[in-house]
Amino acid sequence: MVSAATLHAFSTELLVGSMTFSVLVTILCLGESFMEKLGVKALHSLDSAAYFSAIFSLFCIPIVALTGNAAGDASSSPYLVNKMLLSGLCLGLWIGVIHGRYTLGPELWQNRKMSIFHAVLVGLGYGIAAMLGSIGSLMTRGETVGDLIGICSTISNL
Repeated sequence: MVSAATLHAFSTELLVGSMTFSVLVTILCLGESFMEKLGVKALHSLDSAAYFSAIFSLFCIPIVALTGNAAGDASSSPYLVNKMLLSGLCLGLWIGVIHGRYTLGPELWQNRKMSIFHAVLVGLGYGIAAMLGSIGSLMTRGETVGDLIGICSTISNL
């Protein structure tokens, strides 16, 4: 039988991989929309890849949240409350990414302001997911990658 912690690690890796791919391809789409070096077919392919990886990420977020709750017993932890709130924010941001892309279609990349806004929204969603992973690591291991850059040590001293 597979433990809840193993399922959580697996689903987290799927989520982070698909989000990272979506962010990188969105940045490539943004760059291509400004420079127009690769052509329309390449932009369409990159846009489709970013769109489908964002959809996959959206489906992974609730799975990661549910397996994370099943894996740990931190019902009275203030970190858990923060993780629940940030999970909702992350889900909302990725819904916004997908809704914006669905509403505007591939023509999103023709409008510079909308393409920049879309890329920023993708980056914010990814940043929130990184914060969630950092808090989860802090809860289970007592350390986080944020310690390397001084973010979490500054927050814990407040």
